Amino acid sequence: MKRALGLVALLALASCKEEIPGVTCKSDLDCPGGWCDQELCFDCECGAFQDCDPGKKCVPAFTALAITVPGSGASVNAPFKVSAELTRKSGGKAAGPASIALAAKPATGALETFTLAREGDTLTYSATITTRGGGAYSLTASASEIGLTSAAVPVTVVAAQCSPACSGLEDCIGGSCSKAFEKIEITTPENGASFTDKAAGVTVEARIVRAPGSLRDFPASVALSGSSESGEMATAALAGSGDGTYSGTFAPPEGGKWNLTASSTDVQSASEKVAILVDYCPQVCGTWLDCEAGLCVLAFVGLAITSPAEGATVGASVEVRAEILNRRNGTKPGPASVDVEIVHGGNASHLELAKDAAKPTEYVGTWNVPEAGAFALTPSSGAVTQPSQTVHVTADLTAPSLTVTVLPGPNREARELDEKSATKDTERKRNEKVRVQI
Repeated sequence: MKRALGLVALLALASCKEEIPGVTCKSDLDCPGGWCDQELCFDCECGAFQDCDPGKKCVPAFTALAITVPGSGASVNAPFKVSAELTRKSGGKAAGPASIALAAKPATGALETFTLAREGDTLTYSATITTRGGGAYSLTASASEIGLTSAAVPVTVVAAQCSPACSGLEDCIGGSCSKAFEKIEITTPENGASFTDKAAGVTVEARIVRAPGSLRDFPASVALSGSSESGEMATAALAGSGDGTYSGTFAPPEGGKWNLTASSTDVQSASEKVAILVDYCPQVCGTWLDCEAGLCVLAFVGLAITSPAEGATVGASVEVRAEILNRRNGTKPGPASVDVEIVHGGNASHLELAKDAAKPTEYVGTWNVPEAGAFALTPSSGAVTQPSQTVHVTADLTAPSLTVTVLPGPNREARELDEKSATKDTERKRNEKVRVQI
């Protein structure tokens, strides 16, 4: 019955109250670190860096943080030891954090940060540090988890010197020249990773590991190089974040197996190679097939005559243009030429269009019209399996030859306007000729 009443009382008290299992009592003296309530011992259920006070509330377990070594105003030779001490409130039992931060602020220059580790189960924290330079410094310890910061301790640092001066790949550490950085490595993607969208590129992340004791600044960027099985090469720059990590996008010009390597002139050796697969097909795709998402697919999705336009009236000599359409992400070059079948009065002839050197997806040729009448032009190529649309034109050998100016880029609307204008001019001249004959 008493235990039941104790549980009811537990619910009525503050949320930090917690029963000490298996411990009964007559007074608070029977409850180490807690209190007695209806013959049951209770304690506070407090956070990691809190203790339960006599008022049965959770309060901060630590009251102060101070740097004890070196002393204020001391002159120290780099590297030098720094120690700090946490003060726990009387009667407290909470353990301190595993480490605390140390900030070293030079008279001029950027703030330098270090970590002081806890010595065993004590409340003493220490580390041996090497500042970037010498001169006046201000040291401050802080423990963000418990909200404490020490008073600043001014010191004068005598920096370690190396003679002769260290090389570009080295740093002066404790008076001796040693390599500044241990290694560079690619952290993303993993070796053997596969990617199915070549156009989106591959996100690459790398890091440089600083040698112990080195204070050398990390380089602003690292170089990424990629080589494919076919011998193709590609490069990219990975931008740094200031903390030794780097990221960027690698855009392979073709699908297949690629080996990636990161390097920097500040690091002695390049990273180990990371092999990736990009739009990789295990089988060899055919001549007019392209590899996409691991499958061999059609490299081209269409072929169309872009000039003359449907329904145009043409003269005795006509420039014929056609365009081949790559699939999304396609990389295959088009065929050297395409064929145009020209049908008139049930008879067929053929015109070969050559690739336009200035526009690799376009083909051009001159059609010498044999006679007046209606003609149907249909382009074709072994590279395109989709049926092509037929263009119908009317030939008027008395009309001037149709010349089309092709604007830069895929501006078919502009070309069609030019063709319509030329057609209207031809019709006007034909009408004038008829009026003269009448």
